[in-house]
Amino acid sequence: MTADKFLPKPFRPDHINICGCNYTITYHDNFHEVNGEGERDLYGKINHQTCTIKIYDRNRDEGAVFEVVVHEMLHGIFDKIGMQEMNSNDNEEIVERIGVALSDTLRRNSWLRV
Repeated sequence: MTADKFLPKPFRPDHINICGCNYTITYHDNFHEVNGEGERDLYGKINHQTCTIKIYDRNRDEGAVFEVVVHEMLHGIFDKIGMQEMNSNDNEEIVERIGVALSDTLRRNSWLRV
């Protein structure tokens, strides 16, 4: 039996239910698979119409990838509760800060081990 069997597996959820809507999460190692042509390179992108979340994860540690998942989850929550203004580029920094703080709080309280 190798030691690898005892190591925790990366936390990579493949779906999330946001306020009753099931979103599929996919992970990609190419920015162009996450972002459309001509769009800026984002680490994650949510599509509310197709209920999908795409995450760029090439050479990124699990904590950083999870923060992007939480960030996109927050965009989904804001959309579902009628706060679409939080999904504008003007508020991207606010969403980023909330996502980092939420991820950090979950880790520091051992609710999440990413």
